[in-house]
Amino acid sequence: MNDPRKIAARLAEIAKERGISQKQISETSNIRETTISRIFTGKFAANSAYLCRIADAVGVRIMFDCDCG
Repeated sequence: MNDPRKIAARLAEIAKERGISQKQISETSNIRETTISRIFTGKFAANSAYLCRIADAVGVRIMFDCDCG
């Protein structure tokens, strides 16, 4: 699953399950809260750097499949 929108949706689910607000994620990840909202609602396809910072804020790791050749 390397689709950024699916990863973001799953991160949003995990954050909700753990009671972590978008504001808390924003403060921890240093990503604007409006950007977090746009990522979680699928209006913005975040790059891997943003997704990893959000994952760290939520307390999970993301593993990407890589076809390098």
